[in-house]
Amino acid sequence: MKIILASRSPRRRRLLRDMGINFKVVPSDADESKVDSDVPRDMVRKLAMLKAATVANGMREHALVIGADTVVVIDNEIIGKPGGKRSAKETLSRLSGREHYVYTGICVINTKTGNVYTDVQKTKVQFRELSGREINRCLEMDHTLDGAGSYMIQDQPFLIKSIEGSFSNVVGLPMEKLVPILRENGADI
Repeated sequence: MKIILASRSPRRRRLLRDMGINFKVVPSDADESKVDSDVPRDMVRKLAMLKAATVANGMREHALVIGADTVVVIDNEIIGKPGGKRSAKETLSRLSGREHYVYTGICVINTKTGNVYTDVQKTKVQFRELSGREINRCLEMDHTLDGAGSYMIQDQPFLIKSIEGSFSNVVGLPMEKLVPILRENGADI
């Protein structure tokens, strides 16, 4: 069965490629403003479903469509991608020396059966105490503005003191949750 990733994320593409999964990218043009929730689990699950459904509804062939959404939560506040370098600097300063949680919702839609599978992964991340120089170094990296929480764990491991849970979840796609769903639906993985 064909696998479709409804995401532009290069990190999600890399995780799938590293697993040897053959897939095609069809980015979702879903209007994410339609989803409103103060509960991180609900928010990422609904956004993942919206993204997957938007792409699945346009499919003319049988496929497994993967949607995903990731947020960072600190002090019960949901933090997505930064709006610019100023916002990214504020977020990194706030995360410095503190723990936060990364939530990723996934949704797989089997366009042949119509079945919808969703799950949410939560990972606890502890940042080291960051110097102003380290924060500025992060801001010089192109991808700082492209990720929830203003960082990319795979490219900036120096930020992390500890992690409890799924590393791939923090990257943006909890493979330990996704792979079994794909296999159950006939994907040759």
